[in-house]
Amino acid sequence: MGKKLEILHVTDLHYQKKLYRWIAKVEDQFDLICLTGDLLDERANDSGKKQIRYLKRWLAERETPVIICSGNHDYVKGSIDWMRDLPYGDGDIHAILGLKIASIPEDCRDFSPYYDCDIVLHHYPPKGTPTAFHRKKGKDVGSKRLARELPQFRGQLLLCGHAHRPLLPIFVRYGIKIYNSGGDHAPKRPQYSRITYYRSRKSPDVM
Repeated sequence: MGKKLEILHVTDLHYQKKLYRWIAKVEDQFDLICLTGDLLDERANDSGKKQIRYLKRWLAERETPVIICSGNHDYVKGSIDWMRDLPYGDGDIHAILGLKIASIPEDCRDFSPYYDCDIVLHHYPPKGTPTAFHRKKGKDVGSKRLARELPQFRGQLLLCGHAHRPLLPIFVRYGIKIYNSGGDHAPKRPQYSRITYYRSRKSPDVM
């Protein structure tokens, strides 16, 4: 059957420290933590430096690998370049746990370098899927470009966010299992997906 991996997927934390603390409490239950963008809150009353310091310290304290990608609220002074310097940071392909895992930037225009990755993180879901339809806003907020290029991806798993109340949190297209765990969080516990991933199987199971 192959090695089983337990993955925690959370998205759109928007600098809610209580939610970061919850993740820290449960991290020992997982082999991998994936955060798909909007880690900061650009609307906060600071320059973003305080939030970045907190995030860097929080990441440094984690024993479980945390892979991140950028979201539309992660821009500081108009740039998301600061996220490239983080462990398992934005824009890179990470070789970890025997897998190739991609952190695709929020502003990505060329998805081809990530086609052969096993697991892909991107803030936006593919347009035209229930994971991209925001129930509260009543519209599809997904990525047209990702939807167009999705058939080229050879991996098993796409993790995303942005639509806080997706019509469906899990959807399969072209054999790729798409997860949007949502961002309509409780005060002390985030919405999340617990994904059981078997490397030798075609698609992961969810619990």
